[in-house]
Amino acid sequence: MALLADIKSHLKQSMLDKNVPVRDTLRMLLAEIQRFEIDNKVEVDDTQVLQIINKMVKQRNDSIEQFTKGNRPDLADIEKTELDILSSL
Repeated sequence: MALLADIKSHLKQSMLDKNVPVRDTLRMLLAEIQRFEIDNKVEVDDTQVLQIINKMVKQRNDSIEQFTKGNRPDLADIEKTELDILSSL
């Protein structure tokens, strides 16, 4: 649960700093964690949070590849920003 508390703390700080990309990415991550908890009727532990983060990192890598192939560097840049944020956790 320490990892989840850290994520919430980072979210709170990003809101105070008005750092929109970090705020939105962390909100997306917390929504995914909450969806996992509801679907599986469990409270997540650090291992499960890491699995969710790794899944989201893989999704971002796939999206970057697809956007690059589709000649959409603007969308690829957004995904790269989200990837950097998720990787820093």
